Amino acid sequence: MRLAKLAQNAGAAAITLHARAAVDVHSGTPNIEAVGEACAAVDIPVIGNGGVVNAEVAKQFFDAGCAGVMIGRGAIGNPFIFEDIQKELAGQPVEPMSAQKRLEIYLALIRENVAYYGERIGVNRSRKTAGYWISNFPNAAEVRGQFVRLDTLAEIEKLFAQVLISL
Repeated sequence: MRLAKLAQNAGAAAITLHARAAVDVHSGTPNIEAVGEACAAVDIPVIGNGGVVNAEVAKQFFDAGCAGVMIGRGAIGNPFIFEDIQKELAGQPVEPMSAQKRLEIYLALIRENVAYYGERIGVNRSRKTAGYWISNFPNAAEVRGQFVRLDTLAEIEKLFAQVLISL
């Protein structure tokens, strides 16, 4: 709350507050109440951040007084989160992304990485997000384990083709 007031007094037009302490890193329940206290203490828009992975959490930030939410890790492996949250908050139905669609999008992303960085770097960079994309699949841990040991786009395409057959 004190930092929010300092930022406002220094001329900030808006602030974004992360609802977790640094020691919590990216785990634990976001302290939305503390963000709400900051919202009440300032006259500038406050954007809430931290743990926004669905409309329920986004609504908690809005109910606390936030003018908006910032989504970070929640979008990795789920690029439709923004649209899904908007729909859900508006009371519209949301169709969950199928495992097949998730894998197809991830493969397209890997191909883009390879096209931009070259095969070695592009494949290596893609490993960083495998856990987000390859989740809730049958044998997800095994598939991730195989994926991170692959070195070429062709090997990845072959693995993903096998996974798609099993879905």
